[in-house]
Amino acid sequence: MEHPGHGPGAEAIRDYYFGGSGAEATLSWNRRDWDAIELVPRVMRNVSRVDAAVDLGARRIPFPLVVAPMAYTSLLHPRAEAVIAEAAARHGVSYCLSTRSAVPLEEVAEAFRRGLTAWGSVRPRPALSFQLYVMRDHRFSDSLVRRAVDNGYEAIYLTVDAPYIGVRMRDRENSFAVPEEFLSANIAQELEGWVLEESETRFGGGVSSARFSGLAPDPTVDWAGLGDVIALADGMQVFLKGVLSGADLSLAGELPVTGVVVSNHGGRQLDGSISTARALHMMAAELREYQGAVLVDGAIASGADVVRALGLGAKAVMVGRHLARALYERGEEGLDRAISLLVEDVRVSLALLGASRPEMIERSQLRVPSNW
Repeated sequence: MEHPGHGPGAEAIRDYYFGGSGAEATLSWNRRDWDAIELVPRVMRNVSRVDAAVDLGARRIPFPLVVAPMAYTSLLHPRAEAVIAEAAARHGVSYCLSTRSAVPLEEVAEAFRRGLTAWGSVRPRPALSFQLYVMRDHRFSDSLVRRAVDNGYEAIYLTVDAPYIGVRMRDRENSFAVPEEFLSANIAQELEGWVLEESETRFGGGVSSARFSGLAPDPTVDWAGLGDVIALADGMQVFLKGVLSGADLSLAGELPVTGVVVSNHGGRQLDGSISTARALHMMAAELREYQGAVLVDGAIASGADVVRALGLGAKAVMVGRHLARALYERGEEGLDRAISLLVEDVRVSLALLGASRPEMIERSQLRVPSNW
């Protein structure tokens, strides 16, 4: 892969994107535990027509797939966010843009709409959403939400598992820092016209973009304080991204949010955290009571992974690194092919499991390890 500009080398970029925190135990467990779940197909069912559409709250989408928010994908391609958004929409896949995008959210919305033109008039249509960090200076978060509302984003995915950035040893060993030309265009636009001290404007140091302290995640936000953040969404659907425990799922059920994402941040936060597959399994009792929509991420890379997640109680999955790797290794053509193949694999996996619709998957069709 040829990376743009004069930033870090290919190895450092690869380590940033495909590595994890600490000893990377959680990173490996995410993949291991999806593989550990065996599938039990049902046969002689009419699967001549497979409808993979699902409801996420009030919004129906064509497939149980959402491209996960990924920071600094400009390291993989100079206009990565726009390229991914357009390709996703073209194939009917929903897309969630990271706060830390190098392409302004307005331009990404335009790219997504171009993809929708190629998708055509088929209903339902994929959805565009925006990932948000609550930053210490709430002016940033507030303004980003208003811009998302104004540009047709339909949901906010509020990251709740990153009050601090995890210790990522590969990045430290590589002395990795995101070059300033690849930093968040969204945040750069927010800074324009603001009166800041010289030291505050140099916000590009390290992978956290937090040299300006106001851009660091706000560690004071708690369950009681989420109400103010949710109110900013101005009627958009709100999902809490980063839930791993049944206790937190129950607390989310007491808030006016559309749903949650079961996520350990791709193994990039607390190393040793439970895998997302096992977390979903252990939440079974709380999932039966929870009224919202549940998504899950973490090393999902195939149709088989998707039906495993749906069988464990998720409504949809978020896919990130699988698509980033395709873009990293094979460029735009590889990305387009990876999305197309994933959509096909979801349809075929549903059919071979004996489910013409996602809701037909039975929990008994999953064999989960006895030690879970």
